Formats: sequence, C-alpha cells, structure tokens
Amino acid sequence: ACRIEIPPLRDRPEDAEALAEAYLDQCAERYGVQRPEISRDVRVALMAYAWPGNVRELKNVIELAAFYARGEKTLRPEHLPIEVAETVDRGASEPLSTHIEAVERREIALAMRKAAGSRTDAAKILGVSRKGLLDRLRRLRIDEW
Repeated sequence: ACRIEIPPLRDRPEDAEALAEAYLDQCAERYGVQRPEISRDVRVALMAYAWPGNVRELKNVIELAAFYARGEKTLRPEHLPIEVAETVDRGASEPLSTHIEAVERREIALAMRKAAGSRTDAAKILGVSRKGLLDRLRRLRIDEW
C-alpha cells in the first residue's frame, strides 16, 4: 500500500484561506444563503492560527463562523471562535459592545445546540430565565430558534 503524507495545516498556513473559501462555498450551498466574503482580518487570523485540530478544526470554525455571519456580507473576526480571532490585533478599532455581542451569540448558539433547540433548556444552561433568553434572541436578531 502506498502511503501519502500530508503535512499538518499549521505547517502550511497559506492553505487555510483556500480551504476556508471552499468550506464557505459548501455552507452557502447547504443552507441556501449568500456566501459572505472573508475580511482581511479573518484571512490574517486563519493563517496565523496554529490549527491543533488540523483541517477538521478549520472546517468546524468556518461552519460556526458562517452560522454567526448569516445574512451579513462579510465574515469578520467577531464571527470566529475567540481563540482564532485573538490572533488578529484589532486594537481599539471596534467598540467593546461588538465583542460582547459576538460572545453572547456564540454562547447562545452553543447552549441551543446542547439543548437540542429547546429554549427552556438553553436558558437553564445559560443561567438565565426563558424570558431573558427570548429577550436576548430578539435583541441580537436571532430568529432561527
């Protein structure tokens, strides 16, 4: 049997962008939405991150980012998981409220997945009332749950 060795993604960071583009295309097709463009900061973050989970981790990151960016024209650092987004020095270019909102979106999405879509169970996971979760969903304009 012939064995093919492919170096890990961390050893070929230039491939991260092309792979991300391909995964975004797949997400857009699967969900029937317009594919967001990748911002310069996200491109930098994708190439700077070490990718300990290799290509599978990149695919998961892009799928999650596409979920957070749904309806937006551009994929931005706040759509990425914090550990990936931190590789970009955004400085003071964005208000703190933008980052807080991004964290809220991530936490709500994770809780909703853990709760299999149950708002009541997700609220318990988040430590808020069901009404508090519904208020947050409205404020963040999250309507798929």
